[in-house]
Amino acid sequence: MARIRTSIMLAKVFAKLPPELQDKTIEKLMQTGLFSRTDAFEMLFETMGFMGADPVELRALFRRVEGLDGAGTEPVRAFARDVRAEAERAEKASDDDLAVERYRQAAVYFLLSDWLTADWDTARTNYEGLLPAFDRFRELHRPSIEKIEFPYDEGALYAHLRLPQGKTDQFPAVVIVQGNDSVKELMTPFEDIALERGMATLTIDQPGWGESGLTGTRFRSLDDLARCAELAVDFLADHDRIASESIGVFGVSYGGLLAPLCAGLEPRFAAVVELGGPIYHPKRIEDIWNAAPEVMVRRSYRYTGTETRAELVDWTRDIVDDVFDVLNDVTCPAEMVHGSADRLVPVDDAYALADEIGESASVKTVPGGDHMCTGTLPDYVAPYMFNWLKTSLAGEQYGHQ
Repeated sequence: MARIRTSIMLAKVFAKLPPELQDKTIEKLMQTGLFSRTDAFEMLFETMGFMGADPVELRALFRRVEGLDGAGTEPVRAFARDVRAEAERAEKASDDDLAVERYRQAAVYFLLSDWLTADWDTARTNYEGLLPAFDRFRELHRPSIEKIEFPYDEGALYAHLRLPQGKTDQFPAVVIVQGNDSVKELMTPFEDIALERGMATLTIDQPGWGESGLTGTRFRSLDDLARCAELAVDFLADHDRIASESIGVFGVSYGGLLAPLCAGLEPRFAAVVELGGPIYHPKRIEDIWNAAPEVMVRRSYRYTGTETRAELVDWTRDIVDDVFDVLNDVTCPAEMVHGSADRLVPVDDAYALADEIGESASVKTVPGGDHMCTGTLPDYVAPYMFNWLKTSLAGEQYGHQ
């Protein structure tokens, strides 16, 4: 507990530093090798490993990184390109298993480069490398992963559809939305767990995120989230392999707030489960954003279309009342999963989310779990969440697998 309190205190002090000093501090930690000993790195390392990165490669790669932007993105991109080239050679040699693995890992490494990026122009370059690698991964993957495009008012929304293998006439389905640092290409491990339990997945970049954001979409208000949820459910409900009454929604981190909001905005969702979701505190909006580290704030600029912390505060104030009204509208079963030692989002936020939703909500705390519950995510937390979803959507009882 003392270590947790110390880490929280240091994080608050760090967040109060001017943005330029925050960047210099991160760069100094990277240059001295101390960054790999921080809690932030350990959680990033564990999370990226879950998402498909090779742990040995990941540690070796970070030894090449000396800072943000060019000092970080260039060596990571170069490594990602090498991995993509290895995948291409494996494909030419008809070693499809190796090609599939390396194309996926190349995409993950390009996304790691994006984590070190401050602006949209650099992010576009990262995606120019990521998308061909991931597209080839999903085409070679068996069964292949279908890419879906939804026309939108400004640009388009993109999603990946996956169906379980089996003879069942119709499957329950789960829509997967994105958190502050994620995009649809990172979500394949969660999809795999859902598919193993007989659920189809539609993983979407909501307005402002990932490939959808590159087309010009932005998350300007809850109307954008409502439209995204409606498009996703319309598509699944019309699909001949999907049970239209058994569609759930799932999200992690900031997606852990967006998932229940989707359930409140779109009444056809039959269940929602989330991990590590925050909730806005109306009287402390300015304090929340002032306490957030600059790397997190920059990501928020991307999907909201804002350019300063003051604009971000105003954006949040504009939607906060609607957020609470929408949470009050959630009537389907809702499960809030949260690590008891989460240092980014207090576990109290899980209970606050459940209180706003009401009787249909419950809270599952993970003892000692960090923000992503990385220590038990693959073996317990993620299986628990999708077992819960399947039980809620299909009315069946399943043990933890």
